Amino acid sequence: MHNEAQFRYYDLGTNFNQVLLRAGMNYHATNNSLITLGFAYIDTDTSFSDFESTPGAEQGQNIPERRIFEQFIKKQRWGSLAAEHRFRLEQRFLTPGDTPKTEHRTRYRIQLTKPLNERFFINAYNELFVNLQDDWFGQNRAYAALGVYLNQAFNFQMGYLRNDFNGATFHRLQLAVFWNADLRTQKSSN
Repeated sequence: MHNEAQFRYYDLGTNFNQVLLRAGMNYHATNNSLITLGFAYIDTDTSFSDFESTPGAEQGQNIPERRIFEQFIKKQRWGSLAAEHRFRLEQRFLTPGDTPKTEHRTRYRIQLTKPLNERFFINAYNELFVNLQDDWFGQNRAYAALGVYLNQAFNFQMGYLRNDFNGATFHRLQLAVFWNADLRTQKSSN
């Protein structure tokens, strides 16, 4: 199972921007590869200028979004450095005002995680979003964070997210809580 909650702010954490709740079921194809099918709910505050021209949305109106996603993750290790390649396909159901719309996109993320000790780690990634309609470039995200393992399945991260769109760049403080439960049955050693 994959469960994730992200709370995104802007203006140095004084203004709320977005909440993202995501859940999925994982299939471990190999020890280093994972296939996920999931659902996400996203609520985005449109009170900043990026959304002024969104069709059907009034300035300051929140846009709810529901997503179905499919993803493939491939993991690698180089000494203590963990690398993760994520390929994701998303079907996005947005409701800007009274006009629902559906969009599709792909995403590729390369993520690197370096432990500082048994409890703390550094996480960094770059992710490219490619639209499957209209302009191909959706956005690019660059992220760096300090994380803490609360236990084997649960971690908390606080970091900086640079989000580049066509003609706009946003700088965000991101606080994220991740819970990754492994419900596979363990094989007996007998």
